[in-house]
Amino acid sequence: MAKGFVSSALEAKLNDSVIFEEILASDNTSANIVSFVNPFSYSLIAKRAELIHGIDYWFVDGMALCYLTNLRRKNKITRASFDLSSVGNNFLSFAADNALKVAFIGGAENEIELACQNLIKLFPNLNIVYSHHGFIKNNFDDIYAQINNSGANYIVVGMGTPMQEKFAIGCRDACLNLTLIITCGGFITQTAIKPDYYHPLIKKFGLRWLQRAYLHKHVRERLIKDYPSFIIRYIFNK
Repeated sequence: MAKGFVSSALEAKLNDSVIFEEILASDNTSANIVSFVNPFSYSLIAKRAELIHGIDYWFVDGMALCYLTNLRRKNKITRASFDLSSVGNNFLSFAADNALKVAFIGGAENEIELACQNLIKLFPNLNIVYSHHGFIKNNFDDIYAQINNSGANYIVVGMGTPMQEKFAIGCRDACLNLTLIITCGGFITQTAIKPDYYHPLIKKFGLRWLQRAYLHKHVRERLIKDYPSFIIRYIFNK
């Protein structure tokens, strides 16, 4: 087995979804960082100790990984994903209801604008003070300065793993107004397609993976190539 494929440090930091409400309600002097792992991103994160420990709260995105990790632990955890069928809805509702200033980073140039417009349709009181596409090179300083100047309280970052986690950790040090930094994977791209990306029946029956596979080639490739390999390696890794 590949060294570091399953990380005891990452496993120990995986939280149940109910903790998310406590994070929203917490009052901290420095920002909490929240991120998520799925069968594709897990092995990328497991080898990066600086990311594991730099993120304050890790959650499991996807029922398959929830089931697998629950095989290893006494205290079971439930799925948490940054989308409108899960904690993403809680986050956006809380920000809108409490007049918090929110920044969004992610997607392509045309996607970030559409996503923000669609979010305002769903959450009319959402105060989006800054947005930028996710195709940013390693020098993040200019973006950090712009976020800081916007006065944002919360920021949502969707740049793909591990870039979004790296960006989030640097953001905490550079943007002192922030109280919560949260990664969102493909949420911005999805929201650019449709305000509430998942069909109601898809959400009801827990078939989010099927809709993503139908609409996106890269998801189909992950399901066929990466996920089966991950499951086998995860189960037999000691």
